[in-house]
Amino acid sequence: MTPAVAVAGKPLSWSVTGVTPVPAFGVGSQITATSCPSTAFCVAVTDNGDVLTTTDPSRGSPSWSVDDVDGDVGLDGISCPSTGLCLAVDAEGNVLTTEDPANAGTAS
Repeated sequence: MTPAVAVAGKPLSWSVTGVTPVPAFGVGSQITATSCPSTAFCVAVTDNGDVLTTTDPSRGSPSWSVDDVDGDVGLDGISCPSTGLCLAVDAEGNVLTTEDPANAGTAS
């Protein structure tokens, strides 16, 4: 029996949009994940529990807000399917959600 071969209909294309520089948010801290649900809003999480947000990610030097939402527990991932919902996972297996990601301090 011959194995099935998946064929992509169209090659993937990628574009680069700079979202740096990010603010100084702690010695040794690193961004672990980002999500940009629109061209006007991006969210990033760090390995020390901070959430960074910007409403102008394409600006040459975007302004970022930093909020500590998970104490010293690192955030491993973030997904924002819309500007009105973000879900993050932390290093302890917890899921944090917010319906107001622009105000990161409101995560639950």
